[in-house]
Amino acid sequence: MQEALKNLEAAKDAASPEKIAVIDDDIAAFQEIYDMVVTEAAKWRKPLPAMQANVDAAQAKYDEAHNRTSGLQAELNKAIDDGASNETIKQLRSEIMSAERREKSCEDDLHRCQRRLESQENGFSISKVRQRKPTSMRT
Repeated sequence: MQEALKNLEAAKDAASPEKIAVIDDDIAAFQEIYDMVVTEAAKWRKPLPAMQANVDAAQAKYDEAHNRTSGLQAELNKAIDDGASNETIKQLRSEIMSAERREKSCEDDLHRCQRRLESQENGFSISKVRQRKPTSMRT
């Protein structure tokens, strides 16, 4: 965009007054579009830090849930090796199943937060700006 403005300014220096008027109009139109793009991009970037914080929090919850599942699995393995009672083993397996469900839920939440962030990062579409084109592009 800035390169196009520089090219128009350079062409303006070597043109007739009529041509200069057309170029001035084009420069103004390009500048208006550029300003709209910058403003719109700023709107889309504004929520990104909060969304990244949500991803970080979801990642921490997932890590905690995963560590809990791993810890319970290690505890079960030790209990089996130590010849623990069937009731103890059954209880640990039940806790592992519950921890795995929690881990899966946390993983799903993490992926949702990541997708929302990615969508927001990629959401600005230049096509919205292209709806408004300069009125004259004569050479």
